[in-house]
Amino acid sequence: MKIHHLRNATFVIESGANHILTVYTKEVEQALTELKPDISVVAAGSASLDVGGPILMPLEEIVTFVRAAPGKVIANHLEALNHCPTTRSQLRGTLEENGLSSKTFIPDDGETLTIEANSS
Repeated sequence: MKIHHLRNATFVIESGANHILTVYTKEVEQALTELKPDISVVAAGSASLDVGGPILMPLEEIVTFVRAAPGKVIANHLEALNHCPTTRSQLRGTLEENGLSSKTFIPDDGETLTIEANSS
């Protein structure tokens, strides 16, 4: 596994053909288009602090991320009462409205996803 640090607190964690990306920036878009990950993970809770604005992508940026991702997307870090107001239901509805629900997994707390690796 390799961890690449891109500018603006963007990380790409590389494990085989899979890459994990967080915190939307133009570098994330570049990583999605250049690395073409089969699976991307987005911290989708729209976290914000009382001062300084959002620290994770708001819903409209999550939609942009999912749209830009060439493969499947796993949305995590939702419904944390103290700082992540986006609910799974709200995210599902927004993704459905934008025709993106079929490429996004939104696991429940404690749910385990099993994803078969491509053998290319």
